[in-house]
Amino acid sequence: MDATQPQPTQIQPNITQIQPNQAQIQPNLSNQDQDQDQDQSQTNSDEPEGLDYYYYTNFIGSHIHGNEPVPKSFESQNGKVSYQEIPLTYNYGSEEAPIIDSCYFECPEVLSYGGIQSECKTLPPKNEGDAPYIQEKHSMMFTFNLQDAECVACLDKWDQLHTGSAKALENYKGKVKMYSFTAEHPGELYKHPIYYKMDTNTCERVKGRNPTIWVKLNHWKNNRTLFTDLDENPIDWDLLRDVEVKMIPLIHVEKIYIGGGKASLQIKLVSAVVTDIVPINTRTRQTRTIDRLKKRKGLANNVAAQLATLRMEKQDSLDSGNLHNPQTATLPSSVGSMHQIPSSGSNVQGNQTQLNDYLGAAPAMNQSPPVQHQVSNQISNQAPNQIQLPSAHVPTQVQLPSAQLQAQAQPVPVPVQTHVPQQIQFNNEAQEDSVQTVLQIQ
Repeated sequence: MDATQPQPTQIQPNITQIQPNQAQIQPNLSNQDQDQDQDQSQTNSDEPEGLDYYYYTNFIGSHIHGNEPVPKSFESQNGKVSYQEIPLTYNYGSEEAPIIDSCYFECPEVLSYGGIQSECKTLPPKNEGDAPYIQEKHSMMFTFNLQDAECVACLDKWDQLHTGSAKALENYKGKVKMYSFTAEHPGELYKHPIYYKMDTNTCERVKGRNPTIWVKLNHWKNNRTLFTDLDENPIDWDLLRDVEVKMIPLIHVEKIYIGGGKASLQIKLVSAVVTDIVPINTRTRQTRTIDRLKKRKGLANNVAAQLATLRMEKQDSLDSGNLHNPQTATLPSSVGSMHQIPSSGSNVQGNQTQLNDYLGAAPAMNQSPPVQHQVSNQISNQAPNQIQLPSAHVPTQVQLPSAQLQAQAQPVPVPVQTHVPQQIQFNNEAQEDSVQTVLQIQ
């Protein structure tokens, strides 16, 4: 069903029934002259601007009509579940000139605290070999402000809607096997769609407590609840989560569901016009207190300056980490300790494996070119038999052994010095030839 609202009919003030001659005006006028005449009649009328078929002020409970019950069923984990539905329609015209369509009900501005609520369940596949079925449910809760005269008037129309649909249910109570049901006293067999907080002592509605209503959202690709701003621009659903939003909703009163000996009214949110929206818990209730405090000279500017200073200090703290506080400053975890070099009393075996292990224990260099590139450049500029290794502080020299030391084949102690070049002497040409390869690997 297209959710586009038809053009309004002319309803005279203080008249509850649409006059027969006025009901002849069709919802969608194709003739341009008739459109202009209709617009002119709207301008000259005393009725509120925007009054149309679906607005709650035009709703008449007795115009709801229930159609023949439709038996349905579905398979659950516990077996087959049977239920029935009574489709509902509404007469937007009169008995003499009826205009029958789906039952739509447009409310005044209501509040939704929290916005869209979603629930997804993964259900087992119906047939073996099928993929699991993901069931989506989306809904919103609206609150009616009892301090708003329009909301109070709208709640009276919801009472009429509940009574009118109850009479439609009573007409088919035998077919749906609710034999004792009466429209005058529906009780728990057919609950009111509006939730009122009840007093457990008096069993009456708690006075002054704002009532609420839950409505389901359509989430199908070709039938999805539409939210728009005042320029008719669609609003993404994700923006309507975890928010405090005011809107004017258009609700589809779809059908009566009967199952398990009870009935319930099924309603869906067709569309809504958003009039106000802020993130949840960002709007204070102390607006009057703030207005009163603003009258104190200089108070607002003083608080604003203090907050600005605090924000700057916090930002500086985040930018510099803990380095501004020497007591809590710590070295980065990426800084490694110097690799261990054999003491003078230890023997360095003349094999390539230990040489690789020795050089491989060197710490990683931060913010420096790749080792193999830097070492290659240094080799080309150094005298023969000398290689200068890169270091974060000072270079480490590797002095290749002379021919006399190579013949001795005895380990030479390698002294450890802080912040001075370190020399490593090799025992044979095999170690010397492997230096370039090892450094490239590092």
